[in-house]
Amino acid sequence: CRCVISFPVVACWKMESVENQMHHQELLPLIGKYKQVLVAPLDDPIVQDWWQTEGSVVKEITFVRHGQAAHNLAAIMAQHGCSCINGKPTPERDCPYLDPSLVDPHLTDTGEQQALANRPAARTLALHKVYVSPLRRALKTAILGFANHDGVDVTFEAVGSAREQLGLHYCDQRAPKTTLQAEFPTVTWPKKMEEHDDMWTEVRESKAALVERAIATLHVLANEELAKMALVTHSSFLKAMFAVAMDFSSCGSEVDQDRLSKWFETGELRTLMVNFGPIL
Repeated sequence: CRCVISFPVVACWKMESVENQMHHQELLPLIGKYKQVLVAPLDDPIVQDWWQTEGSVVKEITFVRHGQAAHNLAAIMAQHGCSCINGKPTPERDCPYLDPSLVDPHLTDTGEQQALANRPAARTLALHKVYVSPLRRALKTAILGFANHDGVDVTFEAVGSAREQLGLHYCDQRAPKTTLQAEFPTVTWPKKMEEHDDMWTEVRESKAALVERAIATLHVLANEELAKMALVTHSSFLKAMFAVAMDFSSCGSEVDQDRLSKWFETGELRTLMVNFGPIL
Protein backbone atom coordinates (compact mmCIF):
# COMPACT_ATOMS: atom_id res chain seq x y z
CA CYS A 1 0.00 0.00 0.00
CA ARG A 2 1.12 3.58 -0.61
CA CYS A 3 1.10 6.33 1.95
CA VAL A 4 3.16 9.47 2.47
CA ILE A 5 5.41 9.17 5.51
CA SER A 6 8.38 11.39 6.32
CA PHE A 7 10.73 10.20 9.06
CA PRO A 8 13.00 12.54 11.02
CA VAL A 9 16.78 12.30 10.89
CA VAL A 10 17.16 11.73 14.62
CA ALA A 11 16.65 8.08 15.60
CA CYS A 12 13.86 7.02 17.93
CA TRP A 13 15.06 7.29 21.50
CA LYS A 14 14.46 4.41 23.90
CA MET A 15 12.92 6.83 26.38
CA GLU A 16 10.17 7.73 23.88
CA SER A 17 9.47 4.03 23.50
CA VAL A 18 8.99 3.85 27.26
CA GLU A 19 6.67 6.90 27.17
CA ASN A 20 4.72 5.31 24.32
CA GLN A 21 4.22 2.13 26.35
CA MET A 22 3.15 4.15 29.38
CA HIS A 23 0.59 6.13 27.36
CA HIS A 24 -0.68 2.96 25.71
CA GLN A 25 -1.29 1.28 29.06
CA GLU A 26 -3.24 4.30 30.29
CA LEU A 27 -5.32 4.37 27.08
CA LEU A 28 -6.16 0.65 27.02
CA PRO A 29 -9.31 0.98 29.23
CA LEU A 30 -10.71 3.54 26.76
CA ILE A 31 -10.29 1.52 23.55
CA GLY A 32 -13.68 0.43 22.25
CA LYS A 33 -15.64 3.00 24.26
CA TYR A 34 -15.80 5.67 21.53
CA LYS A 35 -16.97 5.78 17.94
CA GLN A 36 -14.03 5.61 15.54
CA VAL A 37 -13.24 7.15 12.18
CA LEU A 38 -12.11 4.72 9.47
CA VAL A 39 -8.53 5.04 8.21
CA ALA A 40 -6.79 3.70 5.10
CA PRO A 41 -3.66 4.32 2.99
CA LEU A 42 -4.03 6.80 0.13
CA ASP A 43 -4.43 4.27 -2.67
CA ASP A 44 -6.34 1.55 -0.83
CA PRO A 45 -9.28 0.29 -2.99
CA ILE A 46 -11.62 0.59 -0.01
CA VAL A 47 -11.46 4.38 -0.35
CA GLN A 48 -13.43 4.12 -3.60
CA ASP A 49 -16.10 2.18 -1.71
CA TRP A 50 -16.21 4.90 0.93
CA TRP A 51 -16.86 7.58 -1.70
CA GLN A 52 -19.90 5.61 -2.89
CA THR A 53 -21.30 4.90 0.57
CA GLU A 54 -24.09 7.13 1.82
CA GLY A 55 -23.10 9.04 4.93
CA SER A 56 -19.36 8.89 4.26
CA VAL A 57 -17.27 12.03 4.65
CA VAL A 58 -13.86 11.20 3.19
CA LYS A 59 -10.82 13.45 3.41
CA GLU A 60 -7.05 13.24 2.94
CA ILE A 61 -5.41 14.25 6.22
CA THR A 62 -1.71 14.80 6.83
CA PHE A 63 -0.86 14.34 10.49
CA VAL A 64 2.39 15.88 11.77
CA ARG A 65 4.11 15.82 15.12
CA HIS A 66 6.08 18.96 15.93
CA GLY A 67 9.87 18.95 15.56
CA GLN A 68 12.21 18.56 18.50
CA ALA A 69 11.68 21.32 21.08
CA ALA A 70 13.61 22.39 24.17
CA HIS A 71 11.70 20.01 26.46
CA ASN A 72 12.50 17.05 24.17
CA LEU A 73 16.17 18.02 24.37
CA ALA A 74 15.89 18.29 28.17
CA ALA A 75 14.57 14.73 28.24
CA ILE A 76 17.47 13.58 26.07
CA MET A 77 19.94 15.25 28.43
CA ALA A 78 18.23 13.62 31.42
CA GLN A 79 18.30 10.28 29.56
CA HIS A 80 14.62 9.71 30.30
CA GLY A 81 11.27 11.24 29.41
CA CYS A 82 8.20 11.68 31.57
CA SER A 83 8.42 9.64 34.77
CA CYS A 84 4.97 10.61 36.09
CA ILE A 85 2.55 7.77 36.74
CA ASN A 86 -1.15 8.36 36.17
CA GLY A 87 -0.50 12.09 35.96
CA LYS A 88 1.49 12.35 39.20
CA PRO A 89 5.25 12.82 39.76
CA THR A 90 7.17 9.96 41.32
CA PRO A 91 9.77 10.41 44.08
CA GLU A 92 12.15 7.94 42.43
CA ARG A 93 12.93 10.07 39.36
CA ASP A 94 12.48 13.73 38.40
CA CYS A 95 10.31 14.37 35.36
CA PRO A 96 12.21 16.67 32.95
CA TYR A 97 8.96 18.38 31.94
CA LEU A 98 8.39 19.83 35.43
CA ASP A 99 10.88 22.63 34.81
CA PRO A 100 9.13 26.07 34.91
CA SER A 101 11.66 27.45 32.41
CA LEU A 102 10.16 25.18 29.74
CA VAL A 103 6.81 26.96 29.37
CA ASP A 104 5.73 26.75 25.70
CA PRO A 105 9.27 25.92 24.50
CA HIS A 106 10.77 26.85 21.14
CA LEU A 107 12.03 24.36 18.59
CA THR A 108 15.71 23.46 18.79
CA ASP A 109 17.93 23.78 15.72
CA THR A 110 17.35 20.08 15.17
CA GLY A 111 13.60 20.62 15.43
CA GLU A 112 13.69 23.37 12.82
CA GLN A 113 15.61 21.09 10.47
CA GLN A 114 13.03 18.34 11.01
CA ALA A 115 10.25 20.77 10.14
CA LEU A 116 12.07 22.00 7.03
CA ALA A 117 12.60 18.38 5.95
CA ASN A 118 8.83 18.12 5.44
CA ARG A 119 8.80 20.73 2.67
CA PRO A 120 9.29 18.26 -0.21
CA ALA A 121 6.32 16.23 1.01
CA ALA A 122 4.32 19.45 1.48
CA ARG A 123 4.98 20.41 -2.14
CA THR A 124 3.74 17.02 -3.29
CA LEU A 125 0.62 17.25 -1.14
CA ALA A 126 -0.17 20.84 -2.29
CA LEU A 127 -2.28 21.57 0.79
CA HIS A 128 -4.20 24.83 1.17
CA LYS A 129 -5.22 24.47 4.84
CA VAL A 130 -3.17 23.59 7.92
CA TYR A 131 -4.75 23.24 11.35
CA VAL A 132 -2.28 23.54 14.19
CA SER A 133 -2.03 23.36 17.96
CA PRO A 134 -1.61 26.85 19.50
CA LEU A 135 1.70 25.89 21.14
CA ARG A 136 4.95 27.34 19.81
CA ARG A 137 6.60 24.09 18.77
CA ALA A 138 3.62 23.06 16.65
CA LEU A 139 3.14 26.54 15.17
CA LYS A 140 6.79 26.81 14.11
CA THR A 141 6.75 23.28 12.66
CA ALA A 142 3.65 24.13 10.63
CA ILE A 143 5.05 27.39 9.26
CA LEU A 144 8.46 25.94 8.37
CA GLY A 145 7.03 22.81 6.78
CA PHE A 146 3.98 24.15 4.96
CA ALA A 147 4.66 27.83 4.28
CA ASN A 148 3.46 29.11 0.90
CA HIS A 149 5.51 27.56 -1.90
CA ASP A 150 5.35 27.22 -5.68
CA GLY A 151 2.37 29.56 -5.82
CA VAL A 152 0.27 27.44 -3.43
CA ASP A 153 -1.61 29.67 -0.97
CA VAL A 154 -1.64 28.04 2.48
CA THR A 155 -3.72 29.24 5.43
CA PHE A 156 -2.92 28.33 9.02
CA GLU A 157 -5.56 28.07 11.73
CA ALA A 158 -4.86 27.41 15.41
CA VAL A 159 -7.30 24.99 17.04
CA GLY A 160 -7.33 24.82 20.83
CA SER A 161 -8.59 21.26 21.05
CA ALA A 162 -5.44 19.99 19.30
CA ARG A 163 -3.13 20.87 22.19
CA GLU A 164 -0.92 18.38 23.97
CA GLN A 165 -2.23 16.64 27.10
CA LEU A 166 -2.90 19.47 29.53
CA GLY A 167 -1.64 20.18 33.00
CA LEU A 168 1.33 19.57 35.30
CA HIS A 169 4.03 19.64 32.58
CA TYR A 170 5.18 23.22 32.06
CA CYS A 171 6.08 22.51 28.42
CA ASP A 172 2.36 22.10 27.73
CA GLN A 173 1.44 25.55 29.09
CA ARG A 174 0.71 28.14 26.38
CA ALA A 175 2.46 31.50 26.05
CA PRO A 176 0.24 34.65 26.11
CA LYS A 177 -1.97 35.05 23.05
CA THR A 178 -0.53 38.44 22.05
CA THR A 179 3.00 37.04 22.23
CA LEU A 180 2.11 34.19 19.89
CA GLN A 181 0.19 36.50 17.54
CA ALA A 182 3.32 38.65 17.23
CA GLU A 183 5.51 35.62 16.57
CA PHE A 184 3.10 34.00 14.10
CA PRO A 185 1.19 36.79 12.35
CA THR A 186 -0.03 34.57 9.48
CA VAL A 187 -1.98 32.26 11.81
CA THR A 188 -5.74 32.66 12.40
CA TRP A 189 -6.52 32.45 16.13
CA PRO A 190 -9.65 31.22 17.92
CA LYS A 191 -11.81 34.21 18.89
CA LYS A 192 -12.53 32.72 22.31
CA MET A 193 -8.88 32.04 23.17
CA GLU A 194 -7.95 33.98 26.31
CA GLU A 195 -4.79 36.08 26.60
CA HIS A 196 -3.39 33.82 29.30
CA ASP A 197 -3.68 30.05 29.29
CA ASP A 198 -6.92 29.19 31.08
CA MET A 199 -6.78 25.50 30.11
CA TRP A 200 -3.52 24.54 31.84
CA THR A 201 -3.55 23.68 35.56
CA GLU A 202 -1.18 21.91 37.92
CA VAL A 203 -3.33 18.78 37.64
CA ARG A 204 -2.67 16.46 34.69
CA GLU A 205 -5.56 16.06 32.26
CA SER A 206 -7.14 12.61 32.21
CA LYS A 207 -6.69 10.37 29.20
CA ALA A 208 -10.48 10.33 28.73
CA ALA A 209 -10.54 14.13 28.47
CA LEU A 210 -7.61 13.99 26.04
CA VAL A 211 -9.45 11.48 23.84
CA GLU A 212 -12.57 13.65 23.87
CA ARG A 213 -10.49 16.62 22.67
CA ALA A 214 -8.99 14.44 19.94
CA ILE A 215 -12.49 13.49 18.78
CA ALA A 216 -13.55 17.15 18.89
CA THR A 217 -10.57 17.93 16.64
CA LEU A 218 -11.63 15.19 14.22
CA HIS A 219 -15.01 16.93 13.99
CA VAL A 220 -13.22 20.18 13.07
CA LEU A 221 -11.41 18.38 10.26
CA ALA A 222 -14.60 16.67 9.09
CA ASN A 223 -16.44 20.00 8.86
CA GLU A 224 -13.69 21.66 6.81
CA GLU A 225 -14.97 22.24 3.27
CA LEU A 226 -11.63 21.34 1.66
CA ALA A 227 -10.97 17.70 0.77
CA LYS A 228 -7.42 17.61 2.14
CA MET A 229 -5.58 19.38 4.91
CA ALA A 230 -2.90 18.95 7.58
CA LEU A 231 -2.98 18.81 11.37
CA VAL A 232 0.23 19.70 13.22
CA THR A 233 0.11 18.63 16.85
CA HIS A 234 1.78 16.54 19.59
CA SER A 235 2.84 13.00 20.46
CA SER A 236 0.46 12.18 23.34
CA PHE A 237 -2.43 13.84 21.51
CA LEU A 238 -1.72 11.79 18.37
CA LYS A 239 -1.30 8.64 20.45
CA ALA A 240 -4.74 9.14 21.99
CA MET A 241 -6.34 9.91 18.62
CA PHE A 242 -4.75 7.01 16.78
CA ALA A 243 -5.18 4.42 19.54
CA VAL A 244 -8.74 5.19 20.60
CA ALA A 245 -10.53 7.28 17.94
CA MET A 246 -9.31 5.54 14.77
CA ASP A 247 -10.07 2.16 13.19
CA PHE A 248 -7.07 0.85 11.23
CA SER A 249 -8.60 -2.51 10.29
CA SER A 250 -8.81 -1.38 6.64
CA CYS A 251 -5.05 -0.91 6.45
CA GLY A 252 -4.15 -4.37 5.19
CA SER A 253 -1.95 -6.67 7.24
CA GLU A 254 -1.19 -6.22 10.94
CA VAL A 255 2.27 -5.05 9.89
CA ASP A 256 0.73 -2.24 7.80
CA GLN A 257 -1.70 -1.38 10.60
CA ASP A 258 1.13 -1.15 13.14
CA ARG A 259 3.24 0.93 10.76
CA LEU A 260 0.50 3.47 10.13
CA SER A 261 -0.76 3.71 13.72
CA LYS A 262 2.55 3.72 15.59
CA TRP A 263 3.98 6.45 17.83
CA PHE A 264 5.04 9.60 15.96
CA GLU A 265 8.70 10.62 16.09
CA THR A 266 9.53 14.34 16.35
CA GLY A 267 8.92 16.00 13.00
CA GLU A 268 7.24 12.95 11.47
CA LEU A 269 4.59 13.42 8.78
CA ARG A 270 1.98 10.79 7.91
CA THR A 271 -0.79 11.17 5.29
CA LEU A 272 -3.91 8.97 5.43
CA MET A 273 -7.42 8.78 4.02
CA VAL A 274 -10.02 9.24 6.75
CA ASN A 275 -13.72 8.42 6.60
CA PHE A 276 -15.44 10.54 9.24
CA GLY A 277 -18.89 9.04 8.60
CA PRO A 278 -19.01 6.83 11.73
CA ILE A 279 -18.58 9.76 14.14
CA LEU A 280 -20.92 12.25 12.45
